[in-house]
Amino acid sequence: MIRAGEQVEARTYEVHLNGEALGAVLNDRIRTLRVETPQGGYEVATSRLSLQKLADTWQVPVKQISLNFSITSNEELAKRLDVPTGRKLLQALDITAELRSEDGWKQPLAGNGGSGSGYERYLLRVPATVDAGQLAVVKVSTNQVGQVSYQPVPFHAVSEEITVYGRSGGTYAVLDGGASGEVRSFMDISGHWAQQDITRLATRLLVTGTHSIASTASATRERDLANVHFEPEGQVRRSELAAMLVRVLGLERTDRTLKSFDDVLTESWYADSVRTAAAAGLINGYADGSFRPDTPVSREELAVIIERALRFAGNTEEHAGEVSESISVSLSDAQKISTWAAPAVKTLSGLGIMKGDEKGRFGPATSVTRAEAAAVLSRTLDKLHWD
Repeated sequence: MIRAGEQVEARTYEVHLNGEALGAVLNDRIRTLRVETPQGGYEVATSRLSLQKLADTWQVPVKQISLNFSITSNEELAKRLDVPTGRKLLQALDITAELRSEDGWKQPLAGNGGSGSGYERYLLRVPATVDAGQLAVVKVSTNQVGQVSYQPVPFHAVSEEITVYGRSGGTYAVLDGGASGEVRSFMDISGHWAQQDITRLATRLLVTGTHSIASTASATRERDLANVHFEPEGQVRRSELAAMLVRVLGLERTDRTLKSFDDVLTESWYADSVRTAAAAGLINGYADGSFRPDTPVSREELAVIIERALRFAGNTEEHAGEVSESISVSLSDAQKISTWAAPAVKTLSGLGIMKGDEKGRFGPATSVTRAEAAAVLSRTLDKLHWD
């Protein structure tokens, strides 16, 4: 562990680990390198640094490669008035972590697009008096015309420290949904069996409400707790599930120039999410080039998609196997589960993410409700390793 700036109050903290120091860390076979400052910190598995491979690419000695980390308080963001409804911004930090060579080569430490093995771990801090159950963490980006967007990212809060699992450096902000002192929830979930899961995900900005008169996915708009309706018994469409997955995994939008699906219009609210989820291999289109955004998702389809999400976030076969083999899963309609979905159903049943009903039936062809999707995603969050 490296601590810096403990006796200094500053807006920016920078840590430079030169080639000699970095080499010593690796030679000592330290598995995790942790850098801490009063503002926050960074944690990385040393196995991911791949210095020799980078040295070969740059054609420099390994000892000339250094690790550089900087964290700066983003004071401009704190002045903005367009934070998500009902939220108070607690902290906003600009974070950079990169490897550099003495002759000017640079490579940001960032995740790779097709695997969760690339999640970075950033450490943020909040006051001990804050209710962690009311927090959301977002990555903040600004487009060419100055519009700000807030993309939810996964995190884990323990006391005053928040570990954020991000795909790359940038601006990260902590939002407090309980600052107003009001208990906010959707009007139509009071007493519902999935109320706790729905509220948890909505607080983290992972699920949104619906437009009560929307009859198709293209008519639906992004809505939060302030829009009161969630429609828990409504069927979850493929477009909606794609958007939920992108938020839960904290995925950044893919290049809009990439080819999408024939029936996904560029201006539709879900276009970016569908493109991003498909690029990550989470949800596929059909052989005819369509995505069918309005098609409901079946339970066995959901099982396959969630298993892909588990693997994307670093859950290995060993992780899943240990659990699924230790629990006896008995489903009375197992013979009705499609061959292509059976392994995923077994894994998710064993992990307790998806369950049978009171009669032990899985209902593989049954359409998933929005409440069921929220419950499954909430359970999935608790099982993700982010390795």
